[in-house]
Amino acid sequence: MQIWLDTTDLPTLEKAQRSGILHGVTTNPSMLISNPRDTLASLLAAQPGPVAVEVFEDLVPSMISQGKALYDFSSRIVVKVPVTERGIEALHILSKQQIPVMASAIVQPTQAWVAALAGAGWVAPYFSRIMKSGDNPFSQLESIKKMMMSSQMRTRILAVNPKTVEQIKSCAEIGIDAVTIREDVFRDLIETHELTAQAIEQYSDDWKKIQSQPWF
Repeated sequence: MQIWLDTTDLPTLEKAQRSGILHGVTTNPSMLISNPRDTLASLLAAQPGPVAVEVFEDLVPSMISQGKALYDFSSRIVVKVPVTERGIEALHILSKQQIPVMASAIVQPTQAWVAALAGAGWVAPYFSRIMKSGDNPFSQLESIKKMMMSSQMRTRILAVNPKTVEQIKSCAEIGIDAVTIREDVFRDLIETHELTAQAIEQYSDDWKKIQSQPWF
């Protein structure tokens, strides 16, 4: 399962890149209010993977125009399009033009299925919003996965913002293609476990005791 980061924080992205576990970056319009072009350039420079950027226009021609402009800016940009009635039409046209598209703001399995039929390469169920609605996000993710498999679709699933390491683990166990997480969850994911730290401390103490002895 791929790890994406839902952030514009460059130090976090650089740390994840150095760790070798970062696949890509997701953004939303709120993250790009200030200097969007410069921010996108920085995100692309910080790591070699894709950067998902959402269109904020409402009309189909405007969404298509903005999606094309984003892809022209960099072929590593994945254009995020919300699963509204107009958005589905726009993502279908963009996908026909070989522009990579991620269907966003998904809260129901049928939305993901329709977006996949329309040509989305990625579908992005909003984990926390599904949970807030009272539905079980893992049941919804499993349902989306089953629908994709039964329809023999190649569309991949990116779960947006699971909040704990345990939730990330559960996503991996049910075969979700990717998760995108915030900085705090990323820190929790790579944090040294207490028992691991204890083991290392013991090994360090033992090493100090034998340093003066020959190895062979």
